[in-house]
Amino acid sequence: MLDIELLLEKSSNTKKQDILKTNKNIAMELVNTAIFVLVSFSSTYNESETDICSIKLMNCLKARGLVIVGAAAKNFHIWHISLTCFSKAFQYLRFAEFPSLHPDVQRIMRYMDAANLFPLQLVLKDSPHQIILKHAASLREGNVSTGLPLVLSSHPGHAIVPIKNHFDYLPFFGDFCPLGIGSEEGAMKVSYD
Repeated sequence: MLDIELLLEKSSNTKKQDILKTNKNIAMELVNTAIFVLVSFSSTYNESETDICSIKLMNCLKARGLVIVGAAAKNFHIWHISLTCFSKAFQYLRFAEFPSLHPDVQRIMRYMDAANLFPLQLVLKDSPHQIILKHAASLREGNVSTGLPLVLSSHPGHAIVPIKNHFDYLPFFGDFCPLGIGSEEGAMKVSYD
């Protein structure tokens, strides 16, 4: 499962894409990722083999491919596709009889947990469910010139994340983006104009 780290490292080394990518660009990126997955694993499969080992191998390869596609979808904030890919990858590994403590199964469980979003809701100031921003002081001072991630100190490892990869529009309100609480790596970045 090192391919996922290589893909994520490659995408993090390139300049971060604008969150308002068009659907066409997102679809093309997903198609390219799927092609990468198919090409990298097609040479290991022999259709004439039907024994249990080859079936387990194919399930493992399908799981790896789904994890890579799920990670690409997560980078574009397409959470439902990402979670579906991770869930199917988990099913493939379970079908291949991987134990629940196997590192690949544990890794997929972490990816599934990171792809889960929780609704962001207004609560009373003294509520035990309140969130506290890690960089709240910088935001209050207003001296944020570059993108400051909305990471939470109240919920370590979590942040405020966009639920969609585009803005919606409502008359009388204008453009808006629904927000949720997700993993820190998908944190929304804000700055003052």
